[in-house]
Amino acid sequence: MTHNLITWFKVTKLEGTELKGAGVKTLVEKCSRVKGFVERTAEGIRVMIPPLTKLAKLLIEALTKPKYVQLSFLI
Repeated sequence: MTHNLITWFKVTKLEGTELKGAGVKTLVEKCSRVKGFVERTAEGIRVMIPPLTKLAKLLIEALTKPKYVQLSFLI
């Protein structure tokens, strides 16, 4: 299931970025090292990733694109 979520993330958020061609293993190994913070605000959720590395900058660019996808799960 995790592999599917990462693949979905690649298709929806990384399309058209330098990270598009990154494999699932590479994303898991490298992105898990990027420190970040999530904060709930009155306006919504804010994700803060200190832009210390090129990977962090690429992730910030990919995450800030206003591309929304509705998800639903049948439980």
